[in-house]
Amino acid sequence: MERAVRRGRERKQSNPARYLGVDEKAFRKGHDYATVVCDLIGSTVEFVADERKAESLEGYDLRFTQEQLARIKAVVMDT
Repeated sequence: MERAVRRGRERKQSNPARYLGVDEKAFRKGHDYATVVCDLIGSTVEFVADERKAESLEGYDLRFTQEQLARIKAVVMDT
């Protein structure tokens, strides 16, 4: 599984998707959450982080330059 994940990451583009969806996913009944960032056009998961805090998205943002992040057209998330 680790090898498949590594190969998939190597094939991904180095730019953020233009239309992103951000949501949290609960795991188990103990309310352990993960934050998930998806490409809404490509229907792919782009990033997963522990917890459901604003800080959880920093790992996604840090992967890109400010110029790359400026390409993002819209982000959809529930409140």
